[in-house]
Amino acid sequence: MSDYGIKITKDGYDTSSASIPNQVLNSSYNSLKIVAEGQTTISVNGDNVDDTVTISHGRSNIPAFLAFAQLRGSSTVSYPLNSEGFKGVANSSNIVFTATDSGTAYTATIYYYIFAEPSR
Repeated sequence: MSDYGIKITKDGYDTSSASIPNQVLNSSYNSLKIVAEGQTTISVNGDNVDDTVTISHGRSNIPAFLAFAQLRGSSTVSYPLNSEGFKGVANSSNIVFTATDSGTAYTATIYYYIFAEPSR
């Protein structure tokens, strides 16, 4: 088998001999490819009913995605989805983000990345 492709290693490692854990990128292995990114907001109105926002992903499959929620305009704290009362679920046409409403009104900004690879 030929040894060709793109390899990028950590500082101090030779690309011709570095083991996989010491490589930052190796084109022989799958990498997540971002096909879309964006942001949206969820306005939680304090009525104890969960609030949602829907994003159309435009993919022909159910894509993998990564998202973070930033609360109440904070510039320093971002929470990964599925923590702090936020979750996201992808289906064949949309990604639906949900914020748990526990009786306090606030606005959260959701930052998301949609990948070319399908969800598993």
